[in-house]
Amino acid sequence: SQPGSAQCKICPVELYCPEGSSNPIGCESGANIPNAVTLFAGSSSPADCKCEANFYDNSDDAAGGIPPNCEPCFVGSDCSEPGSTLQTLPVQAGYFRIADGSAVRLRDIRRCPDARYPETSGCKGTVNTSVESFAISSTPAGCQAGLKGVFCLLCDRTNVTARVYYSAATSTSLARCKHCYDSAR
Repeated sequence: SQPGSAQCKICPVELYCPEGSSNPIGCESGANIPNAVTLFAGSSSPADCKCEANFYDNSDDAAGGIPPNCEPCFVGSDCSEPGSTLQTLPVQAGYFRIADGSAVRLRDIRRCPDARYPETSGCKGTVNTSVESFAISSTPAGCQAGLKGVFCLLCDRTNVTARVYYSAATSTSLARCKHCYDSAR
């Protein structure tokens, strides 16, 4: 609303109102940012624009100081919620993000070998997990408990003293590590 007016109106969600203006503006029409909306009422700048559902911000701007560059989400990603960025792009169950922190690798989402059973896959997917969680040297955020490595095919032996082996997912059983038993008893 106009400064000094008796009745101030809050700018609605999906639009922004530049300071001193009572006219809401869309991110696409006013700031030429396709596939973007504001997520909160009271937005006052194109910098408040975020990518709408089914798109992610490809600008690689972690600080959020520049308007987004909204690209369609790719296979294996889940952009059902607005505001996804390359750094926080959720990964669907049955897929794995091969990441080393570089923007090129963050886009590398691959189908896991056991993806025909996404509900039981060793690759459980992620929900708004930051890039720091994807370091290959640690247990990846997208693996079922007890699994690690690329495509979650290795047993995480941290705090495990018994011998274990990887057991692939089936339609009814989670991918997991099982204990080895001596059959010579």
